[in-house]
Amino acid sequence: FNCGIGPLIFADQFIQLPSSLASEYIYGLGEHRGSFLHDVNWSRYAFWSRDVFPAVSAMFNCGIGPLIFADQFIQLSSSLASKYIYGLGEHCGSFLHDVNWSRYAFWSRDVFHAENLNLYSVHPFYLSIEDDGNAHGVFLLNSNAMESIFQMSPSITWRTVGGVLDCYVFFGPSLDQVIQQYTEVIGRTFMPPYWGLGFHLCRWGYETVDGTRKVTDRMRNAKIPQDVQWNDIDYAVAYKDCTLNKKVFGDLPKFIDELHNNGQHYIHIM
Repeated sequence: FNCGIGPLIFADQFIQLPSSLASEYIYGLGEHRGSFLHDVNWSRYAFWSRDVFPAVSAMFNCGIGPLIFADQFIQLSSSLASKYIYGLGEHCGSFLHDVNWSRYAFWSRDVFHAENLNLYSVHPFYLSIEDDGNAHGVFLLNSNAMESIFQMSPSITWRTVGGVLDCYVFFGPSLDQVIQQYTEVIGRTFMPPYWGLGFHLCRWGYETVDGTRKVTDRMRNAKIPQDVQWNDIDYAVAYKDCTLNKKVFGDLPKFIDELHNNGQHYIHIM
């Protein structure tokens, strides 16, 4: 099965996948009247009561460049139906992406924000708004380090260091339908608790539990609403998960009880 002879095309109401054949002796493709051995000389077989192929605008077309599989390197390119591209998180930058040779890395890390720098989470999904107002989305599910590169044509190239390529194309055609189809694959957003929508206070640098307590006391004395107090990983031993530095945060359980008694909540970052 070799798809190198022509483009893989995803479009509204049209998908095309060409492949070379290892032999001219082909059987099957039923149910049709005719010879048991098929004629491979430009013959066509329909799998529906009508043979209808509408005019299309390609959503996903790999004909612009090769599909490359190599040791620790996979590359897949596709044309874009529009220059209006959104998504591809998590990065700090413009909501509308620049398709003029811009690059986005996908590798989650905890760093200070900078323009187009890869941040905490990985969402290799983009939403495209086409010229006619319809929308579609593309999601390339892969658990390895990855990057996407936009070209002016417009087009996009995906590169990853390995793994499995699970490519999903969401046909929409409305914006909300694209998101509904996308979240049907990755899972719906959970319903947050009511207090989770309240006033939160969080930052890096609360170096002790007493320092954190002083912050909540000042908020309360100033009558500033506060539903939730957070601690970053200052509380941990050498920033390790599931540890508590008792030298500076040994009083944390008591502090949490104080917050609860005041109708407040507490969250710690891991």
